[in-house]
Amino acid sequence: MGHLDAQRAGAGRAHYVGLCMRGVNQSIGRAIRHKDDFAAVVLVDERFAEAAVAQMLPAWMHKEAPVADEDVVGKLTHFFSKMTTGPKSVSH
Repeated sequence: MGHLDAQRAGAGRAHYVGLCMRGVNQSIGRAIRHKDDFAAVVLVDERFAEAAVAQMLPAWMHKEAPVADEDVVGKLTHFFSKMTTGPKSVSH
């Protein structure tokens, strides 16, 4: 990071954050591979609420991902209950 920061102020941190977010986005993508898949992605770090970091998340997460509150377990229970008992689509 020091070498990059010597080239341009903040470049080292930006590079590090970019590498980390690449791994986060790959992990998110692995959770859902098929149109009938469903998953809950819980990002448990206050940095994901920062605008600069949040904008690096997949675009669909911006509208689909509420900020968690103290009822995370209840919301996850409701989500999985709804997804496992709802109508299933059949693909051929």
